[in-house]
Amino acid sequence: MKQPQHIIGSTRIYTGDSHPWAKGQPVLIRAVHRGDPDDGVILTDDLLIGELQPDDIVEFLPHITEPDGTVRPSWVASDARPDELQIPPA
Repeated sequence: MKQPQHIIGSTRIYTGDSHPWAKGQPVLIRAVHRGDPDDGVILTDDLLIGELQPDDIVEFLPHITEPDGTVRPSWVASDARPDELQIPPA
């Protein structure tokens, strides 16, 4: 059996144009919205997600760097298509 992708809690680089402030920035994946906005599901378990689908909407939190250099996820969420989120180089 194929292992699920590590999606929830992973860091990706936002490459889209809908959120210019986030372009090129690391973001934390919080949830995947799958299906119609009116009757779809919000997934937060990699086993249920399996792999990202082209029509999924990925909910993300931008990283915030505090004045002391500490990095934390923002409290404000945004969304992106899977093709707008790249796995950062190792």
